[in-house]
Amino acid sequence: MTKRVKIWLIALLSALCMLFGVAGCSIGKETLDEVLEGFGAHVTYYGNGGLFDGSNTVGVRSLYFRNDPESENYSSAGVPFFDVTQDTQGIKVNLSGYELVGWFLPETYTDGEHKGEPMYTYTPEGSSEAVPVYPVYDENGEAVTDDSNRRPVFAREGVDEEILESNIRVVASDTQLTSDYIVAHDADIIVCAKWVRSLQIEYVLVFDEGQTLTDAAGNTYKNGDIIREDAFGNSATSSPTTREPVSFAGATFLRTYADEECTVQAGIFDRPTDGQNVRVYSKYIAGDWTVVSKDDVNSVASMFNGLRNEDNKYYVLDSIDCKDVRTTINLRNSTDTFSVKATVQGNGNTISNLKFTASAQRGQTYSIFGSIAASANITGLTLDGISISFTSSTSEISLFAICDGMADGATMDLTIGNITADIKAPDKQIVNAQLVGGSLDTSHWLFGGEGSDDDIASLYGGKITVTGTNTLTIN
Repeated sequence: MTKRVKIWLIALLSALCMLFGVAGCSIGKETLDEVLEGFGAHVTYYGNGGLFDGSNTVGVRSLYFRNDPESENYSSAGVPFFDVTQDTQGIKVNLSGYELVGWFLPETYTDGEHKGEPMYTYTPEGSSEAVPVYPVYDENGEAVTDDSNRRPVFAREGVDEEILESNIRVVASDTQLTSDYIVAHDADIIVCAKWVRSLQIEYVLVFDEGQTLTDAAGNTYKNGDIIREDAFGNSATSSPTTREPVSFAGATFLRTYADEECTVQAGIFDRPTDGQNVRVYSKYIAGDWTVVSKDDVNSVASMFNGLRNEDNKYYVLDSIDCKDVRTTINLRNSTDTFSVKATVQGNGNTISNLKFTASAQRGQTYSIFGSIAASANITGLTLDGISISFTSSTSEISLFAICDGMADGATMDLTIGNITADIKAPDKQIVNAQLVGGSLDTSHWLFGGEGSDDDIASLYGGKITVTGTNTLTIN
Protein backbone atom coordinates (compact mmCIF):
# COMPACT_ATOMS: atom_id res chain seq x y z
CA MET A 1 0.00 0.00 0.00
CA THR A 2 1.25 3.47 -0.86
CA LYS A 3 2.06 5.94 1.86
CA ARG A 4 -0.88 8.19 0.91
CA VAL A 5 -3.42 5.40 1.14
CA LYS A 6 -1.98 4.41 4.51
CA ILE A 7 -2.47 7.96 5.76
CA TRP A 8 -6.10 7.90 4.76
CA LEU A 9 -6.60 4.63 6.59
CA ILE A 10 -4.79 5.68 9.77
CA ALA A 11 -6.60 9.00 9.85
CA LEU A 12 -9.91 7.21 9.59
CA LEU A 13 -9.08 4.82 12.41
CA SER A 14 -8.04 7.69 14.64
CA ALA A 15 -11.22 9.61 13.84
CA LEU A 16 -13.43 6.62 14.58
CA CYS A 17 -11.65 5.92 17.86
CA MET A 18 -12.07 9.53 18.98
CA LEU A 19 -15.69 9.63 17.88
CA PHE A 20 -16.84 6.48 19.62
CA GLY A 21 -14.18 5.90 22.27
CA VAL A 22 -14.53 2.14 21.92
CA ALA A 23 -11.57 -0.29 21.97
CA GLY A 24 -11.07 -1.76 18.54
CA CYS A 25 -12.99 1.14 16.95
CA SER A 26 -16.34 -0.68 16.91
CA ILE A 27 -19.02 1.28 15.14
CA GLY A 28 -22.72 1.31 15.91
CA LYS A 29 -25.04 0.49 13.02
CA GLU A 30 -27.01 3.69 13.38
CA THR A 31 -24.00 5.88 12.56
CA LEU A 32 -22.05 3.60 10.26
CA ASP A 33 -23.32 4.94 6.95
CA GLU A 34 -22.80 8.61 7.70
CA VAL A 35 -19.37 8.06 9.28
CA LEU A 36 -18.22 5.96 6.34
CA GLU A 37 -19.45 8.24 3.63
CA GLY A 38 -16.80 8.19 0.93
CA PHE A 39 -15.25 4.96 2.21
CA GLY A 40 -16.00 1.86 0.18
CA ALA A 41 -13.77 -1.21 0.62
CA HIS A 42 -14.27 -3.06 3.89
CA VAL A 43 -11.88 -5.78 5.12
CA THR A 44 -12.39 -7.79 8.32
CA TYR A 45 -9.14 -9.18 9.73
CA TYR A 46 -9.44 -12.30 11.89
CA GLY A 47 -6.33 -12.55 14.05
CA ASN A 48 -6.84 -16.31 14.55
CA GLY A 49 -5.47 -16.04 18.06
CA GLY A 50 -3.42 -12.91 17.48
CA LEU A 51 -4.28 -9.59 19.10
CA PHE A 52 -4.15 -6.13 17.56
CA ASP A 53 -2.47 -3.00 18.88
CA GLY A 54 -0.94 -4.75 21.90
CA SER A 55 -4.45 -5.23 23.27
CA ASN A 56 -5.46 -8.15 25.46
CA THR A 57 -8.93 -8.32 23.93
CA VAL A 58 -9.03 -7.20 20.29
CA GLY A 59 -8.90 -10.37 18.20
CA VAL A 60 -10.80 -9.15 15.12
CA ARG A 61 -10.38 -5.87 13.28
CA SER A 62 -12.57 -4.20 10.64
CA LEU A 63 -10.85 -1.63 8.43
CA TYR A 64 -12.50 0.65 5.88
CA PHE A 65 -10.61 2.13 2.96
CA ARG A 66 -11.09 5.42 1.16
CA ASN A 67 -10.10 5.52 -2.47
CA ASP A 68 -9.67 9.28 -2.86
CA PRO A 69 -10.41 10.50 -6.38
CA GLU A 70 -8.17 13.50 -5.67
CA SER A 71 -5.17 11.30 -4.91
CA GLU A 72 -2.53 10.58 -7.49
CA ASN A 73 -2.88 6.97 -6.42
CA TYR A 74 -6.59 6.83 -7.15
CA SER A 75 -7.72 3.76 -9.04
CA SER A 76 -11.22 2.97 -10.14
CA ALA A 77 -10.42 -0.70 -9.59
CA GLY A 78 -9.99 -0.21 -5.84
CA VAL A 79 -7.18 0.04 -3.30
CA PRO A 80 -4.19 -2.15 -2.49
CA PHE A 81 -4.75 -4.62 0.31
CA PHE A 82 -3.46 -3.32 3.62
CA ASP A 83 -0.93 -5.85 4.95
CA VAL A 84 -0.84 -5.64 8.73
CA THR A 85 2.40 -7.63 8.84
CA GLN A 86 4.06 -4.29 8.29
CA ASP A 87 5.04 -2.25 11.32
CA THR A 88 2.10 0.12 11.06
CA GLN A 89 0.93 2.74 13.50
CA GLY A 90 -1.21 1.00 16.08
CA ILE A 91 -2.42 -1.78 13.80
CA LYS A 92 0.19 -4.50 14.20
CA VAL A 93 -0.99 -7.97 15.23
CA ASN A 94 0.96 -10.34 17.47
CA LEU A 95 0.59 -13.84 18.86
CA SER A 96 3.01 -14.80 21.60
CA GLY A 97 5.33 -17.60 20.52
CA TYR A 98 4.34 -17.35 16.85
CA GLU A 99 5.36 -15.51 13.72
CA LEU A 100 2.80 -14.22 11.23
CA VAL A 101 3.08 -15.88 7.81
CA GLY A 102 0.60 -13.41 6.32
CA TRP A 103 -3.05 -12.77 5.58
CA PHE A 104 -5.07 -15.28 3.58
CA LEU A 105 -8.52 -15.52 2.09
CA PRO A 106 -10.64 -18.04 3.98
CA GLU A 107 -11.34 -21.57 2.87
CA THR A 108 -15.00 -21.93 1.82
CA TYR A 109 -17.45 -24.80 1.82
CA THR A 110 -17.71 -26.43 -1.60
CA ASP A 111 -21.16 -27.98 -1.16
CA GLY A 112 -24.13 -28.25 1.16
CA GLU A 113 -26.26 -25.57 2.77
CA HIS A 114 -23.26 -23.33 3.44
CA LYS A 115 -21.62 -23.67 0.05
CA GLY A 116 -19.45 -20.65 -0.71
CA GLU A 117 -19.44 -19.44 2.89
CA PRO A 118 -16.19 -19.04 4.87
CA MET A 119 -15.16 -21.86 7.18
CA TYR A 120 -15.50 -20.45 10.69
CA THR A 121 -14.41 -22.66 13.61
CA TYR A 122 -14.62 -22.61 17.37
CA THR A 123 -12.87 -24.71 20.04
CA PRO A 124 -15.26 -25.41 22.94
CA GLU A 125 -13.95 -25.00 26.46
CA GLY A 126 -12.25 -28.14 27.71
CA SER A 127 -11.72 -29.48 24.19
CA SER A 128 -8.74 -29.36 21.86
CA GLU A 129 -10.77 -30.04 18.73
CA ALA A 130 -12.19 -27.20 16.63
CA VAL A 131 -15.77 -27.51 15.37
CA PRO A 132 -17.57 -25.64 12.55
CA VAL A 133 -19.74 -22.65 13.47
CA TYR A 134 -21.89 -20.29 11.41
CA PRO A 135 -23.10 -16.68 11.70
CA VAL A 136 -26.51 -16.25 13.30
CA TYR A 137 -29.21 -14.36 11.33
CA ASP A 138 -32.53 -13.00 12.54
CA GLU A 139 -35.92 -13.43 10.91
CA ASN A 140 -35.16 -10.53 8.57
CA GLY A 141 -31.92 -12.07 7.37
CA GLU A 142 -29.83 -9.55 9.27
CA ALA A 143 -26.72 -10.76 11.07
CA VAL A 144 -27.19 -10.94 14.84
CA THR A 145 -24.57 -8.96 16.77
CA ASP A 146 -23.53 -8.85 20.41
CA ASP A 147 -24.77 -6.01 22.60
CA SER A 148 -21.42 -4.48 23.55
CA ASN A 149 -19.41 -4.22 20.35
CA ARG A 150 -22.01 -4.94 17.67
CA ARG A 151 -19.88 -7.81 16.35
CA PRO A 152 -21.38 -10.88 14.63
CA VAL A 153 -22.57 -13.76 16.78
CA PHE A 154 -21.96 -17.40 15.83
CA ALA A 155 -23.48 -20.73 16.83
CA ARG A 156 -22.94 -24.44 16.39
CA GLU A 157 -25.61 -26.46 14.63
CA GLY A 158 -27.91 -28.10 17.14
CA VAL A 159 -26.37 -26.33 20.13
CA ASP A 160 -28.03 -23.41 21.91
CA GLU A 161 -24.91 -21.37 22.56
CA GLU A 162 -23.99 -17.79 21.63
CA ILE A 163 -20.36 -17.66 20.49
CA LEU A 164 -18.69 -14.27 20.21
CA GLU A 165 -16.59 -13.36 17.20
CA SER A 166 -13.49 -12.90 19.38
CA ASN A 167 -13.45 -16.69 19.95
CA ILE A 168 -13.70 -17.55 16.26
CA ARG A 169 -10.92 -18.89 14.05
CA VAL A 170 -11.14 -18.87 10.26
CA VAL A 171 -9.67 -21.67 8.16
CA ALA A 172 -7.06 -20.17 5.84
CA SER A 173 -6.93 -21.08 2.16
CA ASP A 174 -3.75 -21.10 0.09
CA THR A 175 -4.47 -17.63 -1.31
CA GLN A 176 -2.27 -15.11 0.43
CA LEU A 177 -3.00 -11.41 0.13
CA THR A 178 -0.25 -8.83 -0.15
CA SER A 179 -0.24 -5.18 -1.21
CA ASP A 180 -0.29 -6.40 -4.82
CA TYR A 181 -3.86 -7.55 -4.27
CA ILE A 182 -6.48 -4.92 -5.14
CA VAL A 183 -9.58 -4.66 -2.97
CA ALA A 184 -12.49 -3.40 -5.05
CA HIS A 185 -13.99 -0.11 -3.95
CA ASP A 186 -17.30 -1.72 -2.98
CA ALA A 187 -15.83 -5.00 -1.69
CA ASP A 188 -16.64 -6.52 1.68
CA ILE A 189 -14.16 -9.32 2.35
CA ILE A 190 -12.68 -11.18 5.27
CA VAL A 191 -9.10 -12.35 5.66
CA CYS A 192 -7.44 -14.48 8.32
CA ALA A 193 -3.99 -14.74 9.82
CA LYS A 194 -1.83 -17.81 9.37
CA TRP A 195 0.77 -18.41 12.05
CA VAL A 196 3.82 -20.60 12.51
CA ARG A 197 5.56 -21.21 15.79
CA SER A 198 8.48 -18.87 16.37
CA LEU A 199 11.91 -20.39 16.10
CA GLN A 200 12.78 -21.75 19.51
CA ILE A 201 15.85 -22.95 21.32
CA GLU A 202 14.77 -26.27 22.82
CA TYR A 203 16.58 -27.43 25.94
CA VAL A 204 16.66 -31.23 26.21
CA LEU A 205 17.31 -32.85 29.58
CA VAL A 206 20.33 -35.13 29.85
CA PHE A 207 20.16 -37.11 33.09
CA ASP A 208 20.46 -40.64 34.44
CA GLU A 209 18.31 -42.98 32.35
CA GLY A 210 15.18 -44.07 34.16
CA GLN A 211 15.38 -41.28 36.75
CA THR A 212 13.08 -38.25 36.94
CA LEU A 213 13.62 -34.66 38.07
CA THR A 214 11.07 -32.25 39.54
CA ASP A 215 11.11 -28.48 39.01
CA ALA A 216 9.84 -25.76 41.32
CA ALA A 217 6.33 -25.98 39.84
CA GLY A 218 6.11 -29.71 40.52
CA ASN A 219 6.56 -30.78 36.89
CA THR A 220 8.54 -33.97 36.38
CA TYR A 221 10.97 -34.66 33.55
CA LYS A 222 13.07 -37.58 32.42
CA ASN A 223 16.07 -37.97 30.17
CA GLY A 224 15.27 -36.68 26.65
CA ASP A 225 12.39 -34.39 27.66
CA ILE A 226 12.32 -30.73 26.64
CA ILE A 227 12.60 -28.75 29.86
CA ARG A 228 12.43 -25.24 28.39
CA GLU A 229 11.94 -23.33 25.16
CA ASP A 230 13.32 -19.86 24.50
CA ALA A 231 12.35 -17.75 21.50
CA PHE A 232 15.26 -17.48 19.11
CA GLY A 233 14.41 -13.83 18.52
CA ASN A 234 14.73 -11.73 15.42
CA SER A 235 18.52 -11.49 15.32
CA ALA A 236 20.77 -13.52 13.03
CA THR A 237 22.36 -15.29 16.01
CA SER A 238 21.39 -16.41 19.49
CA SER A 239 23.12 -18.00 22.46
CA PRO A 240 21.38 -20.55 24.70
CA THR A 241 23.75 -19.96 27.62
CA THR A 242 22.66 -16.47 28.63
CA ARG A 243 19.82 -17.49 30.95
CA GLU A 244 19.85 -19.16 34.34
CA PRO A 245 19.37 -22.92 33.97
CA VAL A 246 16.21 -24.68 35.11
CA SER A 247 16.49 -25.64 38.77
CA PHE A 248 15.62 -29.19 39.82
CA ALA A 249 15.38 -30.57 43.34
CA GLY A 250 18.24 -32.92 44.16
CA ALA A 251 20.18 -32.29 40.96
CA THR A 252 22.96 -30.00 39.78
CA PHE A 253 23.22 -28.37 36.35
CA LEU A 254 26.58 -28.93 34.68
CA ARG A 255 26.50 -27.32 31.24
CA THR A 256 24.51 -26.90 28.03
CA TYR A 257 25.95 -28.76 25.06
CA ALA A 258 25.42 -28.56 21.31
CA ASP A 259 25.38 -32.34 20.83
CA GLU A 260 23.44 -35.17 22.42
CA GLU A 261 26.68 -36.87 23.52
CA CYS A 262 27.53 -33.73 25.53
CA THR A 263 31.02 -33.33 24.09
CA VAL A 264 30.73 -29.89 22.46
CA GLN A 265 29.83 -26.91 24.63
CA ALA A 266 26.95 -24.87 23.24
CA GLY A 267 27.94 -21.45 21.97
CA ILE A 268 26.41 -18.98 19.54
CA PHE A 269 24.03 -20.38 16.93
CA ASP A 270 23.24 -18.90 13.52
CA ARG A 271 19.58 -18.52 12.72
CA PRO A 272 18.39 -21.74 11.01
CA THR A 273 17.40 -21.36 7.37
CA ASP A 274 15.23 -24.50 7.35
CA GLY A 275 12.75 -23.22 9.94
CA GLN A 276 13.72 -25.97 12.40
CA ASN A 277 14.16 -25.18 16.06
CA VAL A 278 17.64 -25.18 17.57
CA ARG A 279 18.08 -28.08 19.97
CA VAL A 280 20.62 -28.06 22.81
CA TYR A 281 21.27 -30.47 25.64
CA SER A 282 21.33 -29.49 29.31
CA LYS A 283 23.25 -31.98 31.44
CA TYR A 284 22.47 -32.56 35.11
CA ILE A 285 23.88 -34.89 37.75
CA ALA A 286 22.21 -36.21 40.88
CA GLY A 287 23.01 -34.49 44.16
CA ASP A 288 23.92 -31.00 45.28
CA TRP A 289 27.35 -30.16 43.87
CA THR A 290 29.46 -27.07 43.34
CA VAL A 291 30.71 -27.17 39.76
CA VAL A 292 34.37 -26.30 39.13
CA SER A 293 34.86 -25.42 35.48
CA LYS A 294 36.82 -23.29 33.05
CA ASP A 295 33.72 -21.11 32.72
CA ASP A 296 34.33 -19.64 36.16
CA VAL A 297 37.92 -18.56 36.82
CA ASN A 298 37.22 -18.23 40.54
CA SER A 299 35.78 -21.72 41.00
CA VAL A 300 39.16 -23.40 41.57
CA ALA A 301 40.16 -21.06 44.40
CA SER A 302 36.68 -21.37 45.87
CA MET A 303 37.05 -25.13 45.93
CA PHE A 304 40.38 -25.05 47.77
CA ASN A 305 38.99 -22.57 50.30
CA GLY A 306 35.96 -24.78 50.94
CA LEU A 307 37.70 -28.12 51.42
CA ARG A 308 37.43 -27.97 55.23
CA ASN A 309 33.61 -28.29 55.12
CA GLU A 310 32.48 -31.91 55.20
CA ASP A 311 29.16 -31.02 53.54
CA ASN A 312 30.81 -29.46 50.47
CA LYS A 313 30.86 -31.47 47.24
CA TYR A 314 32.86 -30.31 44.21
CA TYR A 315 32.46 -31.62 40.68
CA VAL A 316 35.43 -30.81 38.44
CA LEU A 317 33.93 -30.51 34.98
CA ASP A 318 37.02 -29.57 32.96
CA SER A 319 40.76 -29.71 32.89
CA ILE A 320 41.68 -26.16 33.87
CA ASP A 321 44.91 -24.31 33.19
CA CYS A 322 45.32 -21.55 35.76
CA LYS A 323 48.43 -20.08 34.15
CA ASP A 324 46.74 -16.84 33.23
CA VAL A 325 44.42 -16.73 36.25
CA ARG A 326 45.48 -14.08 38.73
CA THR A 327 43.99 -15.84 41.72
CA THR A 328 46.62 -17.00 44.23
CA ILE A 329 45.56 -19.47 46.93
CA ASN A 330 46.81 -19.32 50.49
CA LEU A 331 48.80 -22.22 51.90
CA ARG A 332 47.31 -23.82 54.99
CA ASN A 333 49.11 -23.47 58.28
CA SER A 334 48.94 -25.26 61.58
CA THR A 335 47.42 -22.29 63.38
CA ASP A 336 44.56 -22.41 60.92
CA THR A 337 44.10 -26.11 61.80
CA PHE A 338 42.84 -26.63 58.27
CA SER A 339 41.68 -30.19 57.66
CA VAL A 340 40.33 -31.44 54.34
CA LYS A 341 36.91 -33.05 54.87
CA ALA A 342 35.05 -32.31 51.62
CA THR A 343 34.30 -34.44 48.55
CA VAL A 344 35.94 -33.70 45.20
CA GLN A 345 35.02 -35.68 42.10
CA GLY A 346 37.77 -34.91 39.61
CA ASN A 347 36.43 -36.98 36.69
CA GLY A 348 39.96 -37.56 35.41
CA ASN A 349 40.61 -33.85 34.93
CA THR A 350 43.81 -31.92 35.57
CA ILE A 351 44.10 -28.55 37.27
CA SER A 352 47.44 -27.08 36.26
CA ASN A 353 49.67 -24.13 37.08
CA LEU A 354 48.14 -23.29 40.43
CA LYS A 355 49.91 -20.70 42.58
CA PHE A 356 50.06 -20.92 46.37
CA THR A 357 51.54 -18.43 48.81
CA ALA A 358 51.71 -17.75 52.55
CA SER A 359 52.38 -15.02 55.06
CA ALA A 360 54.87 -16.98 57.15
CA GLN A 361 54.78 -17.01 60.95
CA ARG A 362 57.27 -18.44 63.42
CA GLY A 363 56.68 -22.05 64.40
CA GLN A 364 54.02 -22.74 61.75
CA THR A 365 53.72 -25.64 59.30
CA TYR A 366 52.55 -24.89 55.75
CA SER A 367 51.05 -27.10 53.06
CA ILE A 368 48.57 -27.11 50.19
CA PHE A 369 45.97 -29.28 51.91
CA GLY A 370 46.85 -28.97 55.58
CA SER A 371 45.87 -32.29 57.11
CA ILE A 372 43.50 -34.75 55.41
CA ALA A 373 40.65 -36.02 57.59
CA ALA A 374 39.02 -39.44 57.47
CA SER A 375 35.93 -37.97 55.76
CA ALA A 376 37.94 -36.54 52.85
CA ASN A 377 37.00 -37.97 49.45
CA ILE A 378 39.11 -36.69 46.55
CA THR A 379 39.06 -38.92 43.47
CA GLY A 380 40.09 -38.75 39.82
CA LEU A 381 41.99 -35.48 40.15
CA THR A 382 45.46 -34.43 38.99
CA LEU A 383 47.26 -31.28 40.15
CA ASP A 384 50.19 -30.40 37.93
CA GLY A 385 52.69 -27.55 37.82
CA ILE A 386 52.17 -26.29 41.36
CA SER A 387 54.00 -23.10 42.32
CA ILE A 388 54.63 -22.34 46.01
CA SER A 389 56.28 -19.13 47.13
CA PHE A 390 56.57 -17.11 50.30
CA THR A 391 59.05 -15.06 52.24
CA SER A 392 59.65 -15.73 55.91
CA SER A 393 60.84 -13.00 58.22
CA THR A 394 61.35 -15.53 60.93
CA SER A 395 62.93 -18.90 61.45
CA GLU A 396 61.56 -22.25 62.59
CA ILE A 397 58.94 -22.75 59.92
CA SER A 398 58.04 -25.99 58.22
CA LEU A 399 56.90 -26.77 54.71
CA PHE A 400 55.14 -29.99 53.85
CA ALA A 401 54.05 -29.01 50.36
CA ILE A 402 51.23 -31.52 49.83
CA CYS A 403 49.93 -32.27 53.32
CA ASP A 404 51.15 -32.70 56.85
CA GLY A 405 49.22 -35.87 57.57
CA MET A 406 46.37 -38.13 56.43
CA ALA A 407 43.89 -39.88 58.71
CA ASP A 408 42.94 -43.50 58.20
CA GLY A 409 39.74 -43.87 56.20
CA ALA A 410 40.32 -40.97 53.82
CA THR A 411 39.35 -41.80 50.24
CA MET A 412 41.98 -40.40 47.92
CA ASP A 413 42.87 -40.86 44.27
CA LEU A 414 45.03 -37.79 43.76
CA THR A 415 47.99 -37.34 41.43
CA ILE A 416 50.18 -34.33 42.09
CA GLY A 417 53.48 -33.33 40.59
CA ASN A 418 55.93 -30.84 39.16
CA ILE A 419 55.87 -28.79 42.34
CA THR A 420 58.23 -25.82 42.51
CA ALA A 421 58.69 -24.24 45.92
CA ASP A 422 60.69 -21.05 46.30
CA ILE A 423 61.13 -20.06 49.93
CA LYS A 424 62.99 -16.99 51.13
CA ALA A 425 64.02 -17.45 54.79
CA PRO A 426 66.67 -15.78 57.06
CA ASP A 427 69.84 -17.83 57.27
CA LYS A 428 68.05 -20.65 55.46
CA GLN A 429 66.63 -21.72 58.80
CA ILE A 430 63.75 -24.00 57.94
CA VAL A 431 62.75 -27.16 59.72
CA ASN A 432 62.25 -30.19 57.47
CA ALA A 433 64.31 -29.67 54.32
CA GLN A 434 67.04 -28.57 56.68
CA LEU A 435 70.70 -28.00 56.04
CA VAL A 436 72.66 -31.19 56.74
CA GLY A 437 76.42 -30.92 56.71
CA GLY A 438 76.18 -27.69 54.72
CA SER A 439 73.91 -29.26 52.07
CA LEU A 440 70.15 -28.86 51.78
CA ASP A 441 68.31 -32.09 52.50
CA THR A 442 65.18 -32.11 50.36
CA SER A 443 64.09 -35.67 51.01
CA HIS A 444 61.31 -34.65 53.36
CA TRP A 445 59.32 -31.58 52.33
CA LEU A 446 56.30 -32.98 50.48
CA PHE A 447 54.62 -34.91 53.32
CA GLY A 448 54.53 -34.53 57.08
CA GLY A 449 55.27 -37.61 59.16
CA GLU A 450 58.10 -39.93 60.07
CA GLY A 451 60.58 -40.88 57.37
CA SER A 452 61.28 -39.55 53.91
CA ASP A 453 58.66 -38.39 51.41
CA ASP A 454 59.08 -41.67 49.53
CA ASP A 455 58.48 -43.64 52.71
CA ILE A 456 55.34 -41.69 53.59
CA ALA A 457 53.95 -41.86 50.05
CA SER A 458 54.29 -45.62 50.10
CA LEU A 459 52.36 -45.73 53.38
CA TYR A 460 49.46 -43.95 51.69
CA GLY A 461 49.05 -46.97 49.43
CA GLY A 462 48.77 -45.02 46.21
CA LYS A 463 46.15 -42.64 47.54
CA ILE A 464 48.43 -39.78 46.60
CA THR A 465 50.76 -40.33 43.64
CA VAL A 466 53.68 -37.95 43.23
CA THR A 467 54.97 -37.44 39.69
CA GLY A 468 57.32 -35.25 37.69
CA THR A 469 60.18 -33.13 38.94
CA ASN A 470 59.58 -31.47 42.31
CA THR A 471 62.01 -28.74 43.32
CA LEU A 472 62.52 -26.92 46.61
CA THR A 473 64.69 -23.79 46.74
CA ILE A 474 65.46 -21.93 49.96
CA ASN A 475 67.20 -18.57 49.61
